[in-house]
Amino acid sequence: MATSTHRTEQRRQRGETRGRIVAAAEELLRTRRVRELSIEDVMEAAGLTRTAFYRHFDDLFDLVTRVAEPIFTDLLDLQRDTVAGATSIEARVRGGLEPLAISFAAHGPLMRAAHDATAYDDRAEAVVRTLVGRFTDLSARQIGVTDPSRRDAVRALVLMNVGYLLDCFGSGVSTTRADITRATDALTAVWLGAIDHLLGGEVPALR
Repeated sequence: MATSTHRTEQRRQRGETRGRIVAAAEELLRTRRVRELSIEDVMEAAGLTRTAFYRHFDDLFDLVTRVAEPIFTDLLDLQRDTVAGATSIEARVRGGLEPLAISFAAHGPLMRAAHDATAYDDRAEAVVRTLVGRFTDLSARQIGVTDPSRRDAVRALVLMNVGYLLDCFGSGVSTTRADITRATDALTAVWLGAIDHLLGGEVPALR
C-alpha cells in the first residue's frame, strides 16, 4: 500500500512539474520566437532547475513539438465530428475551418513555435509533415476529392490554412470572435472557389 501511494505521489509530482514547464514555455512564446528562447529561460520562469527539464523533454524543440502535437490531433477529431453532420459543401468546409481558426486564436504562439521548429529539428519537421498529411487526407475525403492527382491541390489548401492562420494569430495578440469569423470567412471563400474548380461545381456525398 505504501509503495503504491509513493508511486501515485511521484506521478502527481511529475505531472505538476511538466505542467509548470509547459505553462512557462507557452507564456514566454507569446512574446518570443522559439529561436530566441533557451531552456534556462523556460526553467527560470517555471521556478525549476535545468536538470528537471531533462526528466521530461530532450530539448526545447521536443518540448514545443510534444505540446503542440495533441492540439493538432484534437483538431483532427473535432473537424471530423463537426463535418459529419453537415449537409452542404459550404457547411462542410466552414465546419472544418472554424475550429481551426478558433484553435489558432487560442494557441497561436505555440502553433508558430511548432512551425518554426521544423526549420531546426528533424523530429519537429516529421511530426508537422505527418499532421499536414492527415489533415490533407481528411479534407480530401470530406470534400469528395478522390483523384490522387488532385490531392496535391488539397495539400496546398491545407498549407495555406497554416500560413494564413499563423499570420492572423501567431503573434498572440488578443483576438475577438469577429477576428475568428473574418479568418474563417476568408478561408471558406478560397476553399469553395478551389472546390468548384476541382469538382466542377458538383456536391459530392459525404464519405
